[in-house]
Amino acid sequence: MKNYIKHLSLAAVAATLTVSARAEAISDAGNGDLVLGIYATAGTGNGNTLQVNLGEFTRFAKFDGSTVTISELALADLNNFGASGAFARSTVSWGVIGYSGTSTYTSTGTGLKTTRNTLFATSTGSLNSGSLNAQSGAAPTIAGLYGTLVNGTATGNSSSSMYVTSDSFSWAGQQIAGAPLDFGYFTSTVTSTADVASLSLYELLPSNATNATYTETGITAADKGVPRLLGNFNLASNGTLTFTNAGTAIPEPSTYAAIAGSVILGVVAYRRRRAVKA
Repeated sequence: MKNYIKHLSLAAVAATLTVSARAEAISDAGNGDLVLGIYATAGTGNGNTLQVNLGEFTRFAKFDGSTVTISELALADLNNFGASGAFARSTVSWGVIGYSGTSTYTSTGTGLKTTRNTLFATSTGSLNSGSLNAQSGAAPTIAGLYGTLVNGTATGNSSSSMYVTSDSFSWAGQQIAGAPLDFGYFTSTVTSTADVASLSLYELLPSNATNATYTETGITAADKGVPRLLGNFNLASNGTLTFTNAGTAIPEPSTYAAIAGSVILGVVAYRRRRAVKA
């Protein structure tokens, strides 16, 4: 699965709330985690694949409009594909994929759960919106991708990242073996990048998932079998990767306090004016 990249203004990114997050080690990769893949088909970095463990999908399914800074991707690793990540090169490809596993998955961080065989991807061109059994076809390849991370050696720049030169389960390996589909489920598209590259992240529950198998935030029966937008990954030319959750931003408690304070002051002022008139 390569990316559908769209331009995004820096102003739009800056307008969201930014929150730092802890790094996820490659040795901890497994069901429920999202994996970022970057590779070059020509030029600087050709033949190498950078794979990054981004941690549990629930980190990217908050629906509060918040923005998380992805600390797992190191600028030094990104620059191995060229200065500033070589945004202008159509031969550098990006994508994110994940899988909940073959049984109902429960998040260790939030306790939320989602049904088995749920897929996560930054491309929707050929997402299979079929039954639990149909979507289970992605299990071997994505499980192999997790295995590549667990058994790999982290780069010297990030404990969450590793380089792969040749592996059938690697990002590049699956691109080649599954052509024209990536991991057997997604449409490959090589798109040039610009100052900011944006990847839309989707979640796909099997069409016959039972309501009892998920408590994840925002899921309804209408979401089954339909790609659900979780948010957008935004990669700036300085190498900073962020994720903006879908939905309307929820004000911080301090914001509510400020609003309440303003209301109280307004009421006091109003009463004083009425007292003076009386």
